[in-house]
Amino acid sequence: MIEKIRASYWLKSGSFSVLSQFSNVFFGFINFYFLLRILDKNDFGVWTLFLSVATFMELVKNGFITSPLVRYSMVEEKREYTNILSASLVLNMVVTAFQIVTILSLSFFLSDVWSSPQLQNLFLIFLVATVLLIPATHFSAIQQANLNFKGNLYSNIARQFTFFVFVSISYWFDIKFELWHLAVIHSFSILVSVLVAYYNVRTFLSFSFTVSRKWIAELAQYGKYTFGTNISSTVLRNVDTWMLGAMLSPAAVTIYNPAMRIANIVEVPTVSLSSIFFPKLLSRFATEGAPAAKDMYEKSVGVLFAFMFPVVLVTIVLADPIVNFVAGEGFDETVDILRIAMVTGLIIPFNRQVGVTLDAMGKAKTNFYFVLRNAGLNIFLSYFYIQYFGIIGAAYGMLTTFVFSFAYNQFYIQRLIGVNFLNIFKHAFLFQKKFIFFVLDFVLSRKVNRVD
Repeated sequence: MIEKIRASYWLKSGSFSVLSQFSNVFFGFINFYFLLRILDKNDFGVWTLFLSVATFMELVKNGFITSPLVRYSMVEEKREYTNILSASLVLNMVVTAFQIVTILSLSFFLSDVWSSPQLQNLFLIFLVATVLLIPATHFSAIQQANLNFKGNLYSNIARQFTFFVFVSISYWFDIKFELWHLAVIHSFSILVSVLVAYYNVRTFLSFSFTVSRKWIAELAQYGKYTFGTNISSTVLRNVDTWMLGAMLSPAAVTIYNPAMRIANIVEVPTVSLSSIFFPKLLSRFATEGAPAAKDMYEKSVGVLFAFMFPVVLVTIVLADPIVNFVAGEGFDETVDILRIAMVTGLIIPFNRQVGVTLDAMGKAKTNFYFVLRNAGLNIFLSYFYIQYFGIIGAAYGMLTTFVFSFAYNQFYIQRLIGVNFLNIFKHAFLFQKKFIFFVLDFVLSRKVNRVD
């Protein structure tokens, strides 16, 4: 009975997490669809470059703040809860101060590298968003630590919907705006999400003005590796865009971006499962050890692969009409880029779950080195591939990097916890079989009900 209750709880939590990620991708995709038709290719490329840096800054902070807070809040005694939250908030402010200095230092440099003077004003406006991300990150981490995925869902929807309202009204009523207006709305949307998050997290909030140096040191020690992992991971996922902007032009980024947007939709289950897999694995690993990590890795990757394989296959076959629908005329180069991105997407569940497993087992340092290796390799390959192949070279660089990391990661995880590679496909097959029977049962039961 207890196991059924746990399964039901995790299924409910997982559904909120999936919906949260889906809302981010859905609204992001719709906003992208409208902006691609409102802005010219150069301005859209500039906005994409700005947004990639803004996202980079946000994910970097999440790496240093969220994972340590979640981990120690769940494994330590309840009496330490307030001390952990207070120390985490202080670290959050310190990281923000460094980010503000970094943004001010790099804004002029990146504007020159990407030949986009507009970026200077966008980065200056982003300083407001950087400050607002202090409570946003803190509230999100606390909700995740308390398994309140519903609260994160509401705040994510509020943030994405706010930006969507501005963009959609501008599109339908043909309202002209400057790029800096988008940056202002971007910051305002974060403010809205903070207000919604506070309403949902207020019962979990706790703070002490006597901040524990011990916990600052503990969180920083663990966080420096998850922080480094997030930096390397974000560089890995954005270096293709950044190098296209520097080596070619913002317009090249616009050609490349639709394929990445479509690929992000396919990745929603992977990201969602990771957010609930981490705290669950923490609790199971503490009592069951390596067998729990092995079991959860094989099952989670199997389910993800079973879901993604048919979606990837269909997308590869229908890449041409999909790109034409999403981006419109003048994006012929994007079709092959999308096909390569889809193949890369099949590898992502394997690599991502390796990282989550290592973090949950307390091997954040190892995970950091893995992702740092991948980021360095992708920078090296992208540089040469873009020179020889042009825009599509960025996609080649990403695929080559992921294939290499996949081969090494599977060898490592098998040696570490005894993962059986064939078990992954067995779980994938079983999941697809259950899913097919579920659909058939649902359809047949509806027919019977209609007859009755």
